[in-house]
Amino acid sequence: MSKPIILAVFNNKGGTGKTTITFNLAAGINRRGHSVLMVDLDPQHNLTMAVGLPAKSKHVGDLLTGDAQWEDVIEMTKTNGHPFGFLPASLDLQRSDAILSNDAEFFALRNLIEEEVEKAPDTFYDFVVIDCPPNLGILT
Repeated sequence: MSKPIILAVFNNKGGTGKTTITFNLAAGINRRGHSVLMVDLDPQHNLTMAVGLPAKSKHVGDLLTGDAQWEDVIEMTKTNGHPFGFLPASLDLQRSDAILSNDAEFFALRNLIEEEVEKAPDTFYDFVVIDCPPNLGILT
């Protein structure tokens, strides 16, 4: 099994369409028959709101800091018969950015995704599409 292709949408400036591009890119890839995991790494959590998810107590930042398990955070569905997963963000993600910037876990999210893919091949993702915050911090 090959590793997923990871696409990060980022720009140092806000209001450039990062969230819209992330959402439409993931939907387009899924429509073409690929399984997709969308990840909202922006503390403003606009992608989470665009997907229509209610605020959750656990978010992607909790995965990065080890405060939650994959199954506590991920939202799963199938679109066009292919897995479509989503890791939501929240305003609390700012706390995770501060914790990670003091830690050596620069590749924590990528490693976490790869580990979960190996554990659960039936929910393997062909693509991971990430909505990054409007800065060049550790989450980006």
